Amino acid sequence: MRKVLPVLFALLFAVQALTVSADVYADGYCLVDMDTLAVLSQSDAHEHLPMASTTKIMTAIVALENGDIDAVVTIPKQAVGVEGSSVYLKAGEKLTLEQLLYAVMLQSANDAATAVAIEVGGSEENFVAMMNDKAAELGMKDTCFANPHGLPDDGHFSSAYDMAVLMSYAMGNSEFRKITSTENKNLGERYISNHNKLLWLYEYCTGGKTGFTKKAGRCLVSSAEKDGARLACVTLGAPNDWNDHKELFNYGFSLYTAETLCAAGEREFRLPVVGSTVQYVSAVNTDAVSASLLKDDSITFTVELDRFLYAPVSAGDSVGRIVFYRNGRYAGESDITATEPAEYYEKPSLWDKIKSLFD
Repeated sequence: MRKVLPVLFALLFAVQALTVSADVYADGYCLVDMDTLAVLSQSDAHEHLPMASTTKIMTAIVALENGDIDAVVTIPKQAVGVEGSSVYLKAGEKLTLEQLLYAVMLQSANDAATAVAIEVGGSEENFVAMMNDKAAELGMKDTCFANPHGLPDDGHFSSAYDMAVLMSYAMGNSEFRKITSTENKNLGERYISNHNKLLWLYEYCTGGKTGFTKKAGRCLVSSAEKDGARLACVTLGAPNDWNDHKELFNYGFSLYTAETLCAAGEREFRLPVVGSTVQYVSAVNTDAVSASLLKDDSITFTVELDRFLYAPVSAGDSVGRIVFYRNGRYAGESDITATEPAEYYEKPSLWDKIKSLFD
């Protein structure tokens, strides 16, 4: 059985103070590291605010986790003619759940969001309960959902921080990442384009969701990745959201330092061997492991090795791995491989011993 040896060390880096050079005129905003949820910049990040169609991030992730994206959905009459953004669904029309989710995330279609809710939850009310259960699971304490699309409702609100937590979680889903990063999509006879212009305006943008109502103003939730650093940015009630997000992302990325956590071959190990003419073989980590780090990030790693090896062992055989964690979250790993062979030694039988004696 493999033995896991935990080791802890801290890497401290000098960075500039957490202030943004440009003003952000938003009712609330928040910039977080998606891997650790460390807040890099914020203002009124826990204020209860309407979030308009950025609601649909939760709609999409609840549907992806509880529905079958290949399922064919017959559009119910309750989903037809929902006010606001729409792909003009018709009662009885058939689309897959995946197609509906593209309509939800790219076109911000309220009718598609309603159809998704009824398909996955059985009813819009049940689906909203699932959304609130997921929010509670994620620790979104400043959030309450009243519908799956984000149209105004006194009981429908969130906060910039909570929406950053949600986006960080959602980007961990590969299907969500694919949908939110898609610029244009054909849905049968429909051709839709992503409302998130940041995909074109900012080279490091990896996804996001727009929103707007008169009550909420312009809302934007987006994500970006550069040199291994992954950020989520949220502005609620921000008239200049495209520029705000670019400025916040540029500021956030400037806080990181690229560091090598372990060079290739840096860590050496010596493992006992059973059934060989040699007692031990040497091994090293095969790859370098690097990460973009913030000030005061804590790096831990575990070494996973067998207590002993069975012959034969060849040079290059994988014998374990070393895994690095940044503030308790996965940051990278490397195989540990043998650097020398250990041939199999077969113990002579009684007959072999007698024959050897006569020889």
